Amino acid sequence: VWVFQALVSFLLLQFGYGSFILNSVFTLFLLMLVTLVLSRRISLTSSTGSILSAVLVLCGLRPNVVQFFIRSVEILLSVSRCFALYITSFIIIRELYLLST
Repeated sequence: VWVFQALVSFLLLQFGYGSFILNSVFTLFLLMLVTLVLSRRISLTSSTGSILSAVLVLCGLRPNVVQFFIRSVEILLSVSRCFALYITSFIIIRELYLLST
């Protein structure tokens, strides 16, 4: 999904249709991310927080604060993973295009 999205972004920017996406690669990424989350095609959770949450609760933090912190970190990690794949694909497609011309 992210490689195809990077290709679409590149083609829109390359062939003069960038004004539709505000001349930015981030607009289509955010649009696709929101669409995938709302359609439940992508999950923004992981299982990395169990040990960390236990440590934070043992340190005296309230469980609801720990749960909010863990959820925030999980969302941040998921979005950064998706963005890394998207932007890397975009850069590779752009460089391949520049090498071919």
